[in-house]
Amino acid sequence: MTNFAQNLFGVTLEELNSGLLENYFQEQRLETDTLEFKSFPPQANFDAILVKIMKTICGFLNGSGGLLILGAPVKQTVGNVDFFNGVLTPVSVQKSVDWFINKCCTSISPMPIGIAVKILPSGNSFVYVFEVQESQYKPHQVDHIYYIRMDGQTRPAPHYIVQALMRQISYPDLRATLRLNAFFEHGGQTLCKLAFVIFNFSKLQNDSNYNYTITLVGGAKFLGWEANAFGDQVSVILQGAQLIHRPISNPLHYGIPHAVTYHIIIPNTDELKIMITFGAMLSPSKKSIYSLDLINVDSNNPTTTLVIEEENVLFEEKQSPDEALLFFRNNEIL
Repeated sequence: MTNFAQNLFGVTLEELNSGLLENYFQEQRLETDTLEFKSFPPQANFDAILVKIMKTICGFLNGSGGLLILGAPVKQTVGNVDFFNGVLTPVSVQKSVDWFINKCCTSISPMPIGIAVKILPSGNSFVYVFEVQESQYKPHQVDHIYYIRMDGQTRPAPHYIVQALMRQISYPDLRATLRLNAFFEHGGQTLCKLAFVIFNFSKLQNDSNYNYTITLVGGAKFLGWEANAFGDQVSVILQGAQLIHRPISNPLHYGIPHAVTYHIIIPNTDELKIMITFGAMLSPSKKSIYSLDLINVDSNNPTTTLVIEEENVLFEEKQSPDEALLFFRNNEIL
C-alpha cells in the first residue's frame, strides 16, 4: 500500500487537516500521474465534477494509484504550464465517506477496493481528499470506457493499453496478523496463547506453499502449538526463540484463512518484540513487527497488550537488499 498523503504532506490521510492543505498551496503545484487537483468555484456543478472524479479514480486504479483533492485552488496557466496556487475552493455540497465509497462502487466496474476518503471542514464547506491504491483487478471502466493517467491527465485508454492491462501479471494479496488470546500459568511459568492467522484477500487468485517465520526477541520461547498447526511442518530453533513453518501445499483460498495458536513462555521483562516474515509461491515476502507490553497487562482483554509497530509491509516497498539484511541483524534474527 502506498501512503500518498504521507509522501506529499508528511502525515497520513487520517492526520491530514485543512491547515496543511492551505500551506501546501502557498506554492505553485503541478499535477502528475499520481496527483490530481479539482477546484470548486461558485458556479461549479457538483454532479458534473463528480463524473470527472470517478474517471480520475478509475485512472488511478488502472495506473499506480494516486491522490485527488476536490476543493483545490483554481487552475492558473502561464505559457503552456498549468499550476494550482492560492486559496482553497471548498465544496458547498456535504457528502459522507460512505456516500463517496458507494458512488465509486456503483460507477466503476469491476467494483474497486483500496479507496479512502478524508473530509476536511473549511468554514461552512468541505474539501474532499481521495487516496486511491493501484488495483489488482484492473482494468476498470466508467460507462464502458477504460481510463488511464497520462502526462498528469485522465484520458480514455487506447486499445493496446487495455489489452496490456488485461494481460498484466498480478499476485494474490496475502496478509497475516497476530492475536493475543490469553495469559495463563503452567508449571510455575507464565504463558500466553498467541494466534497467527494468514488470509488471502484476492477473490480470484489462490496461492499455495505458504510459509512463515515467527521470531521472539526479549527472552520469550515457544513451548508448543495446538493440533491444527501441522506439527510435521514446524521447526523451532535459536533455543526456542524462532519458529519456522515450512511451505504448506494446501491451497489458500479467499475467505478461508489458515490459523494456528502457539503457546509461548513469557520471561520476567517489561516488553517483548515479535517479528513475522511470510510469503507463498505466487506472493512476495512481507513482514510485520509487534510489541508486547508486559507492564500493562489486562488479563480480561489481552488483545490490548499487543501493539502493532508495522504490519504486512512488502520488503520491496521499504528496503533495498542491504536494508533488509540490516533489519535482520538489528533484530537478532540471524
